[in-house]
Amino acid sequence: MVRVQKLTAEALLSDPRRSPAVPSRDGTHALYTVSTHILGDKTTQELRVVNLQTGNSKQISNDSGVHDAMWIPTTELHVIYLRSVEQGRTQVMVAYAGDVSVEHYRAAEIDAPVSNLKLKELSSGSIAFVVTGLVGDAGLYNQEVAQKGSSARLPNRCSLWYNELVLHDGCWALQGQLYNLIDDVDLEAPSRMYTDNPCNEFDICGDGIVFSSRNLRERGPGGNPATSIYFARLDSFSLPAEAMPRQIFIPTSFEPASITNVRFSPDESAVGFLYTAYEDHYNTRLYLGSVESLDAFDVFNLVTCVDDDDPNPPNAFEFVGGSDSVILRSHHLGHQALSHLMLEDGAEPKVFFASSSCTAFYPLKNGDWDNLLVTSSSFIDSSLWQIVRVSDASIVRTVSSATKNGAKFSLSSGMVTDFWYEGANGCFIHSWLILPKDFEENQQYPWVLVPHGSPAMAWSNEWSMLTNFAAWATQGYVVVLPNITGSGGYGLDFVRRIQNMRGERPFQDLLALIDYLQGIPYMDNAKGTIVGSSSSAYLVNKVLGHEAAKKFCCAVWQSGTIDPPVAFSPKEPVFDSFDKLDASYPYPEPKTIYENDMARSTFFYGWKNAPPTLIIHGEKDKHCSITEALTAFNCLQAQSVPSRLLTFPDEGSIVTKPENIVMWYNVVWDWVKRCVDEDVQREDIF
Repeated sequence: MVRVQKLTAEALLSDPRRSPAVPSRDGTHALYTVSTHILGDKTTQELRVVNLQTGNSKQISNDSGVHDAMWIPTTELHVIYLRSVEQGRTQVMVAYAGDVSVEHYRAAEIDAPVSNLKLKELSSGSIAFVVTGLVGDAGLYNQEVAQKGSSARLPNRCSLWYNELVLHDGCWALQGQLYNLIDDVDLEAPSRMYTDNPCNEFDICGDGIVFSSRNLRERGPGGNPATSIYFARLDSFSLPAEAMPRQIFIPTSFEPASITNVRFSPDESAVGFLYTAYEDHYNTRLYLGSVESLDAFDVFNLVTCVDDDDPNPPNAFEFVGGSDSVILRSHHLGHQALSHLMLEDGAEPKVFFASSSCTAFYPLKNGDWDNLLVTSSSFIDSSLWQIVRVSDASIVRTVSSATKNGAKFSLSSGMVTDFWYEGANGCFIHSWLILPKDFEENQQYPWVLVPHGSPAMAWSNEWSMLTNFAAWATQGYVVVLPNITGSGGYGLDFVRRIQNMRGERPFQDLLALIDYLQGIPYMDNAKGTIVGSSSSAYLVNKVLGHEAAKKFCCAVWQSGTIDPPVAFSPKEPVFDSFDKLDASYPYPEPKTIYENDMARSTFFYGWKNAPPTLIIHGEKDKHCSITEALTAFNCLQAQSVPSRLLTFPDEGSIVTKPENIVMWYNVVWDWVKRCVDEDVQREDIF
């Protein structure tokens, strides 16, 4: 029996959120976490294990300090996890998931905060144990102890730390102190330590560790530390390294913007990684490098020889069984899809999973890559666990659906559809459409148009806390989500069409869509709303200064900019070529900035036709100053456009705190409803 509730902002934020499911070696159980926010109070967290056959789950721990839980490789159902305790220390704990009543025991205690645990079974029967932590004068750095309660932060670099777990008398124990893998003071690893997925930046084999690293002394073209990949050979994981890490040579004239998803091949003779150059942000490449010769090569160019303009670049990959086969995850027609690629001449990726958007995938059983446990989400389901067979591209079984296929919130798959329309220069554009529950074509509905921000990104069929379009649909709106020119998942040529166009093609796509929507019978032409955030707020700028603004009764503008970029400005880039992701580059012709920048001219001369507009901004936004929002608001007020300003003193570009997200939804929905109901209109003094 499913308890049905309306998908309000409060219900959305209070709903338990679960992590990807990680299967045990024998494929009988899976490990995962659940976090639940209690509005007005705190967020609780549980570590749980689920029986994949019965679907029954049990709690292993509800300690909020638990993190980095994983299966111990040589066992069936033993779990290791890190536990943050007082004074910045970290305990290494072991639990038995086969019987959660068995008392957990401590394998080690580390006198500093560590995280991003990885394990690897060694030939000796012991386990390689690797974590990340800050470097101090004589070992790991513990800020809480060293600074004695001060909130100041010192620029200590991060490094990889290692030793071995050994089984003594039936209990696992760490062999002793952790050793610093990287003594070079110029190197920091992982390279993306301060992003969401630093654990993707290193891997372990029986003979050492490979990692991507930032060189703190050298600077890349964008002014950030240069990124490279290194291999550190170890004779033993229980002894200090005898040699410095050696750099793997990448044969390219480009400086890498990022090196991610670092993986050893199954035979441990090669290293695979994803490489993205500063000069080509859209085209992520798969590279392979030898741990003997320390040379790497572009797989797509030299092995598969796939046409550069056809594939959708991967954002994750895993070796499948051997070194000649990989599974790729990439944007594909509005999904985060999975495909299989043989590393042989002329081979092309074959998509086998694209029914929802994949967030993680693992072999169901150790070594069996034909059957995967895939975690995904969709517009109507926050978390799906499914067993997927690669060979025949089939979903064998759905293990669990967090929202019972949407039924928990009275959602259904029939609410989600899509269409294609003709955009700029005869190019056809894909758009998602989220319909209200009990939708009927012979009725008219208010509608919301939401272009996405950030070039090369796209609206995917996935669940989101802040941009939850099913929640919008439950308010009675038809939601239109176009993947206009520059969106990922429709081929590299489609992404690169934004180059040197000042955002003009995306803008023309948007105008064509607005005209197209006027002809759809169930769209109420008098009740349209346009919403833009970050980079898409730039497109909203242009719409509100165009005749098309008269076709909307409401607008919402968040974390946008009205200034063109200037040299070394920290603001959100309004791209000269709309493909420069670095906001600090100088304009080639500074004298033409104010004459040609569409955003500025529309603010000062065209916004008199803008509909009632809500301006939203986080005062801690590092890219766009709060003065941008104040200027936009004042421009609207000066031209007698009904407008309202909502600011969050403790938020940045994206609203992240649960109570603030609830406030965001309620204020935005209230504003849109008042405009749709004609309680607020253009001629109102506000």
